[in-house]
Amino acid sequence: MSEGARFPGRPRRVLIVRLSAIGDTILTTPLLAALKDAMPDVEVDWVIEPKSRPILDMAEGLSRIHVFPRLLKLSQIARAPGKLPVLLRDLRALRAEMAGRQYDLCFDVQGLIKSGVASGISGARWKVGWRAADSRELNWMFTSDRLRMPKGVHVVDAWLSMLGVIGLPATPARFPLRPPADALRAVEAARLAWDVDLLAPGRSGNLVARIPGNDASRAVILGAHIDSPNNPGALDDGSGSAILLEVARVLDEAGVRPPTDLYLAWFGSEELSLYGSAFFAATHQDLLDRTVAMLQIDCLSRPLEGVPAELKLVSWPYGRLGDESLPWPDYLAGVAARHGVEAVTEAVYGVYSDDSSFGGFDVPHADLIYEPVAGAYGGVHYAGHMHDPYDTVALAREVGDVFEEMARVALAAALETDLPLDALRVTPPARHRALFVASHTQVAHMSPTTLTDLGMALAMEGFDVDLVPYGRAVTAADLEGADLVVALPPIDYAPDGPGAGLAEDWSAAEVEALAAHVAGGGLLVVTNSAGRLKYGNQALDPNEDWAGANPLAERLGLAFEEGAVTAAEARPVGDHPLLAGIRRLELGSGTAVPLRLLEGSRGQVLAEAQDVPAAILADHGQGRVLALGDLALFVVARQESQNMRFWRNLAAYARGEGW
Repeated sequence: MSEGARFPGRPRRVLIVRLSAIGDTILTTPLLAALKDAMPDVEVDWVIEPKSRPILDMAEGLSRIHVFPRLLKLSQIARAPGKLPVLLRDLRALRAEMAGRQYDLCFDVQGLIKSGVASGISGARWKVGWRAADSRELNWMFTSDRLRMPKGVHVVDAWLSMLGVIGLPATPARFPLRPPADALRAVEAARLAWDVDLLAPGRSGNLVARIPGNDASRAVILGAHIDSPNNPGALDDGSGSAILLEVARVLDEAGVRPPTDLYLAWFGSEELSLYGSAFFAATHQDLLDRTVAMLQIDCLSRPLEGVPAELKLVSWPYGRLGDESLPWPDYLAGVAARHGVEAVTEAVYGVYSDDSSFGGFDVPHADLIYEPVAGAYGGVHYAGHMHDPYDTVALAREVGDVFEEMARVALAAALETDLPLDALRVTPPARHRALFVASHTQVAHMSPTTLTDLGMALAMEGFDVDLVPYGRAVTAADLEGADLVVALPPIDYAPDGPGAGLAEDWSAAEVEALAAHVAGGGLLVVTNSAGRLKYGNQALDPNEDWAGANPLAERLGLAFEEGAVTAAEARPVGDHPLLAGIRRLELGSGTAVPLRLLEGSRGQVLAEAQDVPAAILADHGQGRVLALGDLALFVVARQESQNMRFWRNLAAYARGEGW
């Protein structure tokens, strides 16, 4: 029969095949409503699995409901062979039951092997389903009329398009569901979960396990996140968390020692903006320097019926800096293919999951995720049952085959990444060192864990990027061998400081250590911000601790002042190697703090906004201090921004070019 043929005549009796799941069953009921609205005399039956049956008890217009037995996997049959005769008996009984109805037409909406079996034994003269490209598991073999599923429309509208076979035009969806009149009386309590993006991190923690490898000078990191956004979280990311446990179990039971040290990291607060992985990266700098690669086992999804999905390895490449290659994802995809797993690689210039926290430190990283293809209606979260109340273990079991594939990829990453330390990096050897000092910067997104473009630009210029984490005072020992030191803005999450009314600021000992480093010939960048940054250059709330930068700035002949700078750009002033090729510098949205050179100090204004200095280069002893009134100068928010050119100029200047 040709694809999309027209059914001859008018059907008397129709069967809808939608076996599961609960949400998809609800979304299929408009097919029933459209049939009954257009042909009131047609009898419409439905075949469904027991779990979703209660939905149909509320559906108006159904003539009969058939219950389909849950099929068994080969592994289940092997463990309990006695279940197979029972299943075959139930299928024979169902076939006889449906054959007695003498269906003219059957609509297999689901497009899976199990729904194909139901269609095949229905006895319908005309079996409508989806073509091979739009169905799964060889479902097309059970249907006689195979349709092309419409793209770019809601799944409800796609499923309603099946009615074109009997000449019915597209109509607005109507859900023919009527709860029993006394249904609400039976409800004793209700709970509302409101999913919001909190501005400050919640209380959470990381769990880290180290499995010693044959070579302790190299390491591989496997990560997953243990939080979920107010939902059951079996898919996102109970799946990844379970896979890490499975990797540990397999290695233990097999007695296998990985070729390099293996770190298994369960991160907290991923959904609140990667705080767990940012903390890990900030506090494991020595580990990052010996890490061959990092893989985040992000999550499964369970796509809505008819929505294609793929297993992906996503990473943030150096394309903005001239190299679009994806060495780590490509390598791992090749290894996975040898194990019978197909994974596609994808470049995304932005945050994806916890692996992104490692990009600013030049660690090859990738996110392993199974999700609906780009462009799926409603986005990946809606189309994949992510971040919704149906994200349960039962739903995860429906994609158990993909879960097993992801586990194989994770295990391959642990055991088959026996590579030289720099094999997967595209940056030149690090002959210089850039040290970011976050001793008083509690906000993780205002450091290289989120200033990814900046860290990558410095790495491409030959710098090893290091970080002194929040809460640890910087010392002279930290500063040894640093060609570039960046003092990040004092800021915390508490309006009155971390406690007892204390504000974040530089201590006297820290000020003297940094001043001595500059006086001895070092280059120090002192930054500030009038607001808290997250992703991009928009301030989420004011920074009450902006004045905490002044103990350091004033020791070096500079000062930050109270006031508002609303300009979106700063204009270069004069001539200097730091300004080579720069016509304008991008500022944040009201995040610049006014800046001035103290009387008696030597220096020059490099950029101004609203006639207020935004960047000043000052002399101190044998070294130089670059004061920036806005940390957003280390962010690129617009395509035409020249900030990245400024960073590369800064890297050259730190190497001694142009002094």
